[in-house]
Amino acid sequence: MLEKGIILEIKEKYAIALKPGGEMVRIKKKEGLQVGEQIFILPEDYYAESENPALIPFPQKKSSGNSGRRKTLLRQLTGLAAAVVLAVTLTLYPGVQTVYAVASFDGDQDLQLELDDKSRIVNGYSYGKLISEEEIHSLKGKKLSDVGDQLIELIGNGPVLIGYASYEESDDADTQTEQLLRDMFSNHTILYLSGNGEDIELAESAKTSLGLHLAGEVEDEDAKEVLEEFLEEYNEHQEKLDGSPDSEDDDGSDLDDKEEDELPDESQQDSDEKENKDALNNSDDKKEKPDEERQEQAEEHEDSNSENSESSGEEEQEDSDTREEDD
Repeated sequence: MLEKGIILEIKEKYAIALKPGGEMVRIKKKEGLQVGEQIFILPEDYYAESENPALIPFPQKKSSGNSGRRKTLLRQLTGLAAAVVLAVTLTLYPGVQTVYAVASFDGDQDLQLELDDKSRIVNGYSYGKLISEEEIHSLKGKKLSDVGDQLIELIGNGPVLIGYASYEESDDADTQTEQLLRDMFSNHTILYLSGNGEDIELAESAKTSLGLHLAGEVEDEDAKEVLEEFLEEYNEHQEKLDGSPDSEDDDGSDLDDKEEDELPDESQQDSDEKENKDALNNSDDKKEKPDEERQEQAEEHEDSNSENSESSGEEEQEDSDTREEDD
């Protein structure tokens, strides 16, 4: 069983740690321990030197007079100091006192909740960032059994992978929680996986949900088959939510065909534009040509007259020469 504690003091042979309930215990001194460090305490970590090695005994010898009063005052001050340290610890490390168990839900959206020993929600987060902090904050302080409708609304209506683990294992409490969660999601396809405190820490260090971590640790063949069936159904549900890829492709091609039919061919469009430009140029040319044509025609007419006159002159000269010869 894993227990949490804060290192208060380090001695030559052992270290003193403060447990969540205010109990101070001796643990084996290990390399790297530092005052103020938060640690997990295993049964084999306790320092064994007396009949009750886990507890730090206070002076029990009765005394009278000033000496007795001084020792009484010392015990009061020691208790006060421990209370102060505990208060600071709970402020800086709220999980030391409050986190008893963790429940995770991986469905259409993901959510992980931290619970105290009364199954009240003390914290929560979504690794996929799909659930807002405001929605998670609305769950805090409520018992797990009282937020069923909210959880279903947040997680969605599809298959749900549920993971649960507690730091202090209790068969009765764990069984009750499992039944509660199964009843809560009775209208869903669910896969329920349970673990222990070590699984909580491993999942947290891997930055993944407890349920996904536990799913990755499944080794039993029968359990693997159940997991594969669940994942297959989960993937089918996600595909339905996202839409069929084939139908999307078909719709896209139809849209492209329609657009191609409606839009004019680019080459034909260029040809039409060219013809329009040529027609416009020809029109302009026709407007400019009349004067030029008249001038050319006049020049051709003059040339023709000149040629005719020259030709007539030559003929007259020839006739004159012929008459002279005859005479």
